[in-house]
Amino acid sequence: MSGTLTWAEAYIRYIDIELRMNPYHDPETGRFTFKPSDIDKSSGSGIIDIEVDALTPCLVQVKTGKVIQTSIEQIHPNKNDLKDWEFDWSLPEKNGYTVYALKAYGDSRIQGLIATKADSSNYAVNIDIVEAAPHNNIHNRKNIGKTKEYDGVGGHLFAEACKQSKEAGYDGYVFFEAKNNLIPHYQKTLGAVQIGSSQRMYIDERSALKLINKYYGGK
Repeated sequence: MSGTLTWAEAYIRYIDIELRMNPYHDPETGRFTFKPSDIDKSSGSGIIDIEVDALTPCLVQVKTGKVIQTSIEQIHPNKNDLKDWEFDWSLPEKNGYTVYALKAYGDSRIQGLIATKADSSNYAVNIDIVEAAPHNNIHNRKNIGKTKEYDGVGGHLFAEACKQSKEAGYDGYVFFEAKNNLIPHYQKTLGAVQIGSSQRMYIDERSALKLINKYYGGK
C-alpha cells in the first residue's frame, strides 16, 4: 500500500478510526466528546519493534528457500524458558493479554510470540508485544552476526492478530504502539496507519485482509 493518501482517503480513515476508538460518539450530531489524541494509551503496554522482513506464505526456511507450514497455539510463558528473548514474556498475561506461539512443522521450537487482547470498546484487537525467536532475530544479542533461520515471522504474527480480530467481528482492525523509527516500516510493509503524530498505529480491514489472505489463504 502506498504511504501517500489523497485528502478524501485520509479524511475517511480519520473518521473511521475515531468512530471505532471513541464510544462517546453521537451519530445524530456527529460530535465527539474527545479527540483521537485523547485516547487512553494504557490498553497496550508494549512498544512493537519487530522487523517485518517479508510477507510470505507461512514461513520460508532461509537456508533452503522452502516454504514451511506453521501452527499457532496459546501458551503460558515461563520467564526462565525464554531468558534469551528480548522481552519479559511473563508480563503480558498479568496485564490481561493472551500469548500465542508460532511454530513450524517439523520443528518443536517457538519461532515467534505475540500477545493480544480483544478490545470490544474499540472494536479491535490490541497487540501488546510481538517478537521473533532469538534464532530468527538478527538484532538479538544471541544472534548478532548470524543469519535468521526463517523469514516471515513478523508478518505471520501480525496476520494472526488480524485473523483474531476478524473472527471476533472487528473486521480485522488491530491496534499497537510502534517504536518511532519503525513507523514508516510498518506503514510500508503492513499498510498500517499512524494515528496523528503518536506512536499508536492501526491496521484497517483492507490491509488486514491482505495479511490474512497471504498467510491463511483467505480463511
